[in-house]
Amino acid sequence: YAGKLQAGQVYEFRFELEPSQSGVVLSAAVDSGCRLEKSEGKWFAVCKLTPAGGTAIVEKEFRIDVVSPTGQPPLSIRIRGLLAD
Repeated sequence: YAGKLQAGQVYEFRFELEPSQSGVVLSAAVDSGCRLEKSEGKWFAVCKLTPAGGTAIVEKEFRIDVVSPTGQPPLSIRIRGLLAD
């Protein structure tokens, strides 16, 4: 839950993703609004959200694919908030 957000303002959220095994490779779509960074065996998802006006609830889901090991389901990060008055 991101709290109250202003319409038209860009918000950036950073999440630390720590794999349970070595050799994990992640991928985010270029147009997803989320970029991945890797540092010291951990992955960081940096997700951007710009709320639009006209709705009371802001919600966006970011999908991160697990490239390796194969056969793993994608990760999903969902950000929710309320549009500030």
